[in-house]
Amino acid sequence: MEILEKLGLAPNTFDGRIAVVTGAARGIGEQVARALAHLGAHVIILDMRELGQSVADDIVSSGGYAEFISVDLTAADRLSAVQTAILARHGRVDILVNNASRCESAAFLETQLAVWDALYQTTVRASASLIRAFLPVMQKNRFGIICNTVAAEGLSWAAHFSSAMVGQRSMILSLAGEIAAKDGVSVLGFAPGVVDTPLVREDTEALRYYGMSLEEWAKDFVDNPGYEGLMPAAHCAASYVYCLAHARAYHGQIADAFHPLINHGVITPKERDPTEPTGLTDNISAAVLQCSQYVQGISSVNRNLELRIEERTAELKAANQRLAD
Repeated sequence: MEILEKLGLAPNTFDGRIAVVTGAARGIGEQVARALAHLGAHVIILDMRELGQSVADDIVSSGGYAEFISVDLTAADRLSAVQTAILARHGRVDILVNNASRCESAAFLETQLAVWDALYQTTVRASASLIRAFLPVMQKNRFGIICNTVAAEGLSWAAHFSSAMVGQRSMILSLAGEIAAKDGVSVLGFAPGVVDTPLVREDTEALRYYGMSLEEWAKDFVDNPGYEGLMPAAHCAASYVYCLAHARAYHGQIADAFHPLINHGVITPKERDPTEPTGLTDNISAAVLQCSQYVQGISSVNRNLELRIEERTAELKAANQRLAD
């Protein structure tokens, strides 16, 4: 967890906080759960994979606090029962990370409606259900953090996935506008870029459509600032929990995985030569450009916002000094 120290996160950052992370049996969710526990949170892992129990056991054996609840997020009644049980046992949830998703690439006409339904239920519907269950207690306690994991939109061979991500993003932006500052609840989205996870490695259909190996795809398709290819899940998770720790500053925004790492010198992005040939087809090149613009655009916006905040803070400080004089 050395990277958490580089980001200035103290071991007691989330001491006493109750955190629920969906899709935390592996991938980004697992690493976020481990990082939250390392920083003092009691983590509740929600996943349909029994592997989640091993993650919880490992966290506990390392001195952290974690528990695993097996739940299929598409099963509305079961999810409702889980939410009730969590509140009955802990009385509250302080941090909600809606991270669970599915990614099974397929051409639009090859994607059955059942796949659309399952993905929508896993992401948008489950996220809405969990927020509805835990937000009232957060508002009552005047503290809470809600974050949806989002991703690039308009991806070819993944219309169902992209549509679900639109829902995740729009939900957060809409909800943030309804939350008053006095409520003490922060609502944000998190865009992880393209991360080295089992979900990505198992999506062999995508590679078939692109006509390349995973290594070729990572080299030519992925454009993560500061990385050659896929981003390590642990790096993504460290950035994720940094944004959770500074959630108030990101309220109503889509945070990105690269902004904190760049600001703290963990990574240094380099400009890609636009004249460098990639050997990709026109369709794939368009997808590359779109993903790159999405990821780098969000990172740029966040950095610009931070600069504006710093400038405004300096202006207020100067104004206060003039009043004092």
